[in-house]
Amino acid sequence: MKISSNCKSTILAVTFFAVITIVSISVAHAQVNNENPILATSGPNVLEKGGKLWHNELSYEYLDLGALETTESIYGFGSIFRIGLGLNTELDFSLAAGHIEATNASSIKTHSEMLVPSVGVKVGLYEGKGVLPQVAFRTDVALPIALYFGENSDARFWRPQPTVGLEFRNRIGSRFTIDYSLGYSWHSYGYATWDDGLRYSLAFNALITDRLALGVAFGKGNFHAINDGGGSISNTATILSNKADITLVYQATPKVQLSLRGNLQVGGALDDFGQYSATAEMTGGVSWKF
Repeated sequence: MKISSNCKSTILAVTFFAVITIVSISVAHAQVNNENPILATSGPNVLEKGGKLWHNELSYEYLDLGALETTESIYGFGSIFRIGLGLNTELDFSLAAGHIEATNASSIKTHSEMLVPSVGVKVGLYEGKGVLPQVAFRTDVALPIALYFGENSDARFWRPQPTVGLEFRNRIGSRFTIDYSLGYSWHSYGYATWDDGLRYSLAFNALITDRLALGVAFGKGNFHAINDGGGSISNTATILSNKADITLVYQATPKVQLSLRGNLQVGGALDDFGQYSATAEMTGGVSWKF
């Protein structure tokens, strides 16, 4: 029996996910983290054993698919619940949902909805020392359930979409960090492939005060500067492309953080369609640590 290339990619991704997770947990060691609360839950940092963090966000995105002459307005909701398991490991459960309104070149309007649960693991590998960065392994598998076009159309089911990667952090004193990451995603829709390949990011984070932080990030794929999770529906529903994030995080109380993020994305449109895509997005979020 011949196995399709998409099946091979999925098998490879799941196998890699399992092997790396087992190896990472076996070599992980405890890490004491005395960073400012804003930075302590972001980047490669892992929640302590028994720690729980719940992040929710609302977003609006405007998408231009270029030569396809289609524009979209995307109203999204993202939620992630992080649980510290010990052994410098955390388990993440997230859910993204969204309503998409599209208009094509003939001014015909359609709408679609999406619900995307996912599960992931983050494991701290190295605490960092001197010029050597802190390192964590991170992986997740998204399970998009259905995408509906119009009120009476059939649902289109997606395949599981694994992502694996390494996250790094270099500290500059107690108020600045440089975060960067490198990973790979397997994203598909039906029989088509949507932007499989490398994910990378570079972020500069600064504590303006003890309660307010600013982050600026650049890269490709699912990442945000100084963010406790979430991940808007646009990261699954549209193209993953080169983008820039600007994020403000405010520590309202010792257990509550408020965030505001804006980003711009430019890059290729769907495979073999169009010449470019461009999006602008605004996101507001709140995090509770238990």
